[in-house]
Amino acid sequence: MAAATIERALRIEPSNPLLWLEYGQVRMTEGNYAQAESMGRKAVALASGDSRTQANAWRLIADSLQAQNKTTEAKQAELRVSSLSGR
Repeated sequence: MAAATIERALRIEPSNPLLWLEYGQVRMTEGNYAQAESMGRKAVALASGDSRTQANAWRLIADSLQAQNKTTEAKQAELRVSSLSGR
C-alpha cells in the first residue's frame, strides 16, 4: 500500500529526492536491500545542494550495504554521512 502511494507520487514528481528516500525505506523494510541502495543513490543524485537530504540518503545506502554484508562499502557510506552531517 505504501509503495503504491509513493510510486504514484514519483510519477507526479520524479525529481523529488525525499520521495526516493521514502521509497528506499519501504524497500528496506521489505528486505529488498539492493533496490533500497539504488533508491538511496538516486536520492543523493537529486539532492545536490541539500546536505541534510544527502546525509539521509547516504544513511539509507550505508544501512542497505550493511544488510547486504558489504561492510567496507557501508563504512565508506558512513563516512559520507559523517562529513555531510558534521559529525
